[in-house]
Amino acid sequence: MKYNIGIYSLCLLMWLIPSSLIAQDRKTLKIGDHLPDISVYIDGDAVKLSSFYEGKVLILDFWATWCAPCIKALPKLAALKSEFPDKLSVLPLTYERRNTVETFFTKHEDLRRLDLPYLFHDSVLHALFPHRTIPHEVWVNSAGVVIAITGSDDITKENIKAAILNDKVDLHVKRDVMNFNAQEPFKTGDSDFIFRSVLTGYRPGLPGGGSADIKYNGLPMLSHLSGDYKIRRIFRFNNLLSGLFLWAAFEGKVAYANRNRIVFEVKDSADWVPPNIYKGSPYKTMDEFSLKGKGTYCYELSLPGYVSPEEFYSRMLNDLNKALDVTGRIESREMDCYVLVNKREVSRHLKSHTAQKDILAKFGVVNGFRKMTIQEIVDFINFDNFYDPILNETVNSEPVDIDINYNIDSQHGVLNIKRLQEGFARLGFELIKARRKVEVVVIRDK
Repeated sequence: MKYNIGIYSLCLLMWLIPSSLIAQDRKTLKIGDHLPDISVYIDGDAVKLSSFYEGKVLILDFWATWCAPCIKALPKLAALKSEFPDKLSVLPLTYERRNTVETFFTKHEDLRRLDLPYLFHDSVLHALFPHRTIPHEVWVNSAGVVIAITGSDDITKENIKAAILNDKVDLHVKRDVMNFNAQEPFKTGDSDFIFRSVLTGYRPGLPGGGSADIKYNGLPMLSHLSGDYKIRRIFRFNNLLSGLFLWAAFEGKVAYANRNRIVFEVKDSADWVPPNIYKGSPYKTMDEFSLKGKGTYCYELSLPGYVSPEEFYSRMLNDLNKALDVTGRIESREMDCYVLVNKREVSRHLKSHTAQKDILAKFGVVNGFRKMTIQEIVDFINFDNFYDPILNETVNSEPVDIDINYNIDSQHGVLNIKRLQEGFARLGFELIKARRKVEVVVIRDK
């Protein structure tokens, strides 16, 4: 006879077991303990548990009528009992009352006809072997010692044979989490996850910084600016909100401290803008701002595998826009900047004669670039430049080799613009001050 039972996930079954049967303040049994020789009632008769395990292996099968995997396991248990009639006992037991099970059996006569004794309305054995999910199988050897506690998948002919021959069996132990509460935050270890996104406020005692798990295809900085890499994880701790939005919106191609690429349009600037930028801030120091304002956060995004920066940073931007009281997006705004143009004809015909891209740098001072386009060179210079951005308005599109010497104060992102102007002038370019529309991240109140 077929029966329509559906398939339930074991993780859902735990909620249907009455909490009164999951008491933890009673004596419970574990592997290696002796099963007490108590009496149970089978069809109205008191029967000692020892009568089930003396000279045999006993499997206590905890089940219920609503549990599809449990019902599927019953015919298998009965078949194994028939195969080892003198060496195996099976006792299916449920917390449900007899009339509930009998009603269920009227619809599933094939289960009623199984050569199995059924124990109804049990609380004693449920208390001795507390669990949250079923099927729950307790293996007892011929001496009354608990030798295994498993799920139903471990009930196999091979495992039964091993238990009969060796009086023990080495199986994975089924351990249910008894104190799990779905109404509380999910507690997991720092490495026990597949994917996670975490956003917290300022954490006193930590420096400001970050780390990332990235696979580059070439030079890290050049691959980073071109998007030619894969990323799995980013962790930024005690970072300004502006920096997080810059990383997310520009996919890591703009320095996190580039104050000229971020615009706040919020009612209360004091909460979001640090005092070194917002002169009207009531906070006197960055520490005070971080502790009392809303502008400093820790953020981690960790994915199961490496993805493109476009996919990764779109997730990060979505997290920030959903979780905070503000949103950020890229817009064009007119601002002061420097524009690189062709001054002399010679600059238009520069070429590259090297085999691969390279940046000539030593001790923080850049001396030249090899096999890079002018746009790539400008992007590289801008990455560490926190102030007026440099735009490329040259006609050059092919890779070039150029020798140019400049440096950036890496701590404050201050570009030595005069030295850079002199270097470009020797190559036939001109770096001029101008106003242009530049892409920025605009942060607004929701």
